[in-house]
Amino acid sequence: MEYDKKFLIIGSKNAITYKDILPLIKENRLWLGHGFNAGNAYFALSSNGDGYAAGVYDKEIGLVKFRNVGWFTNLDHDKRHEELILYRTYTPGGYPKYDNYDAIEVSKINDILMDWAGAMGVPITFLDK
Repeated sequence: MEYDKKFLIIGSKNAITYKDILPLIKENRLWLGHGFNAGNAYFALSSNGDGYAAGVYDKEIGLVKFRNVGWFTNLDHDKRHEELILYRTYTPGGYPKYDNYDAIEVSKINDILMDWAGAMGVPITFLDK
């Protein structure tokens, strides 16, 4: 970021919550890429796949599967400009409020409200949309 370089990085989606990453997303200096088919990223190994849990290494295709990874980039792409269609409306009691922050909890992306002007806590997977 310091040298204004363009990049495309594969990393853990947990990085979204890191103190150095989240501000870049909020400042629109970093965003997520297209993602992987069905949320599965497959990688070739230089070894024989020993040591991976069942279902992670596929001996038939010789690839290891990782979930919870995504593309982090500052390259523009069409998906980041797609509009998220919201259709839920606020109903009292339908969305719990946080005890320690003036916001409501929205536990599913499909439940993001179209008519709420305040802060909402939404899943980090919202950024994929």
